[in-house]
Amino acid sequence: MPVNYEIIGNRIQAKRRSKNFTQEQMAEHLDVTAGYISQIERGVTKINLDMLSSISEYLECDISDFILKSNQPAINFYEDDIFHDYQKLSPSERRMLSLLLRTYLNQK
Repeated sequence: MPVNYEIIGNRIQAKRRSKNFTQEQMAEHLDVTAGYISQIERGVTKINLDMLSSISEYLECDISDFILKSNQPAINFYEDDIFHDYQKLSPSERRMLSLLLRTYLNQK
């Protein structure tokens, strides 16, 4: 199965945002354009391992955080991601999320 660059890009974007870095800041540090960072985060361009390594160093994480299970279909990635985030919630936050989800599904 081919590598899903959208998954990698989504993970990079999420990590960058969690650090409160802008695309411009990251681009300046990596000596690339903000447009290139945008393309990576959207999965439009294929990122090479050297750039991925530089990004992981800048974001202070392991390169495997971006590539682990990146060759699975996007739907599986999103399910895993949602489940991972759900496990971090307290019982009251889980109830709230459940209510929000039911409300959303009833309104669509």
